[in-house]
Amino acid sequence: MKRSEVEQRISEINFRISQMEKMLSELKESKEELQKQIEDLSQSEYEEVDKKCRSLSDELYAHIGKQDAQIIQHIDNTSNDLAQRIQTLSDDVYEYIGKQHEQIIQHVDNRSDDLTKRIQTLSDDVYQHIANQNEIRDEAMEKYKKLQNDAVWMTTYGFDNMIAELQLTAVEQACPGNRKRLEALKDTHLGEKCFVIGNGPSLRAEDLDKLKEKGIFCFAAKGIYNIFDETDWRPDIWGASDLEYVRLKKEDINCLEGFPKLVCVQTYTKLGILLKDVIYYPFIQAERTPRFFNRDILRGIHFYGTITAKLINIAIYMGFSEIYLLGCDNSSPVKKDENGVNVLDLSKKNNF
Repeated sequence: MKRSEVEQRISEINFRISQMEKMLSELKESKEELQKQIEDLSQSEYEEVDKKCRSLSDELYAHIGKQDAQIIQHIDNTSNDLAQRIQTLSDDVYEYIGKQHEQIIQHVDNRSDDLTKRIQTLSDDVYQHIANQNEIRDEAMEKYKKLQNDAVWMTTYGFDNMIAELQLTAVEQACPGNRKRLEALKDTHLGEKCFVIGNGPSLRAEDLDKLKEKGIFCFAAKGIYNIFDETDWRPDIWGASDLEYVRLKKEDINCLEGFPKLVCVQTYTKLGILLKDVIYYPFIQAERTPRFFNRDILRGIHFYGTITAKLINIAIYMGFSEIYLLGCDNSSPVKKDENGVNVLDLSKKNNF
């Protein structure tokens, strides 16, 4: 029997008891009324009524006694049944909890074993990865050390330093003080910005006028002087490395004034040409592997690209940290000659 059913039974019994109590109250009232009537009755009538009342009272108390006994017996039976059911339910609950506890412990043990295996596998993979990375790092470090050793040897004792020194020594004999003038340019514009001007078709005189207005330091080269008639702008440093150009334009170069002119040493050592008011820089014409870039141009400017690339090298030597290009179109009109070789197409415009 469920707890709710027991409570319903008890509620019904309580209701019946309250009904009986109500009946007793009514009987008492009736008795009082009868006693009043009895006072008005004769002795014989009184005895008869009293007898009936006593009989009725005995029957009523007997009935109530039977009802109380039945109610008590029912409550005892219900209580015993409820206790038995609670005991059975308690046993079932504890048995279920015990089974669940065993299952949880078994699941935890299984997961723990699986996790231990996974951690071991991951640990092995991690250590293997680290070992592989260390091996790769060690190989890269050995290659780097070798390259660094080669570079240090080359720049300190080898080709760059030796050739640059020979060139500077040779030109110093003809132009005393050249080395000092070159050294004097080092780090003179630390952290500043500059423009390197190319002679491509995109160059416009009005762009140069803006640079002059803002007072921005500019490098230019070779035939830039052909635009001087269109603007008051002038380069702060002019440069050249093309020996054939220098040979053909030496008179024009000598006429340039008002700014330093940097020309490669080979102008003197190869062509025997001494230009007016120029600073000669060492120029390493042979390409080598690995390619190299000397921030210190006293160790030589390497052969790469056009004069624009060499001006960038000089700008870095002077300390500029922002270098902008203007008029550097990065293209030249070419055509194939009768032998199928690509040559400059002089019929098309390739400069300003």
